[in-house]
Amino acid sequence: MKKFVSLLLVVMMAIVPFAGNAATFTPGEYTGTATGFGGDVTVKVTVDENAVTAVEITGEKETPALGGAAIEKYATSLVGVSDADAVDTVASATITSNAVKEALGKALAQAKGEATENTAALAFTAGTYTGVGSGYNGSVEMSVTFSDTAVTAIEVGANKETQYVGDVAFEPMIADILAANGTGVDAVSGATFTSAAIRSAVNDAAQQAGCTNLDAFKANKVVHEAQDPIEETYDVVIVGAGGAGIAAAAQAAQDGNTVLVIEKNAQVGGNTLVSGGQYQSVMPYLVWDPTDPDPVNPWDDSFESGTAIRSQAAWDQWENEHENWMSSLTPTDLQGWSTDSKIEGTRG
Repeated sequence: MKKFVSLLLVVMMAIVPFAGNAATFTPGEYTGTATGFGGDVTVKVTVDENAVTAVEITGEKETPALGGAAIEKYATSLVGVSDADAVDTVASATITSNAVKEALGKALAQAKGEATENTAALAFTAGTYTGVGSGYNGSVEMSVTFSDTAVTAIEVGANKETQYVGDVAFEPMIADILAANGTGVDAVSGATFTSAAIRSAVNDAAQQAGCTNLDAFKANKVVHEAQDPIEETYDVVIVGAGGAGIAAAAQAAQDGNTVLVIEKNAQVGGNTLVSGGQYQSVMPYLVWDPTDPDPVNPWDDSFESGTAIRSQAAWDQWENEHENWMSSLTPTDLQGWSTDSKIEGTRG
């Protein structure tokens, strides 16, 4: 009996190496595509019988410093891989990483002979579903209504996306998704996180609605053709309509120049649109006094009411500090000042 068991073990050990050497893939080149942070991410792999031997990844619309950097890493780290699920996510580029892994999985499935092209026409279980995506400030909910064959309505639900920055993506992307009957639409510049959340939320709703061909739904897009070139001449062209850009444009216009301001975002204002938080002042007369929240303007009616100078004592303090500063200036400090320069305090 012992001899029989020993013989059986020897036979099994002899069989195992042959099983391990069985070909996993059919050698060749295979391609898979998935939706990344800003658009499609495509992975083209060359495989031998056991693993990936060469990789080419494209994702032109991914953020260069984040998704683009992740793609560069994957271009080398995926060589030798045989299982997409074993691939690690690159920190700070989760969406791009997931797209690379999904596209790689599709390519390897083809190499294994497992992939079958889904040619089914788009169909849904009619109704309204709530999808959720991950936005810049948290979850983004979208209420999505489907007919039997198409998405027919989308309403924005609970979200904390930044006003004037993230939320400007809702209107144009919803219009494009409805027109395309899918989520392969362009992101809104300056609102990439929110754009990705919108796509994810609608895709989530489509899955709940039993979408028969989710890949086709994710790929459907509308093409926005470039319009006729604009050829005009200006004295000054300013790129960026933030605080500095607008101030520069105003000054240039006041100086008699023709001015063009170009802004990529949906709103002008730059950081001023989202400025907020605490204000620190080293001058006590500029600080709100909780014991005197609504001070009466100490000046006569020729000055506008305001809270910059809070009292006669505050004004006197400002004048004293100002006079002390002026008296401390040396001729060298004053060198270069024009004779008509003057410093004035403004009451009110």
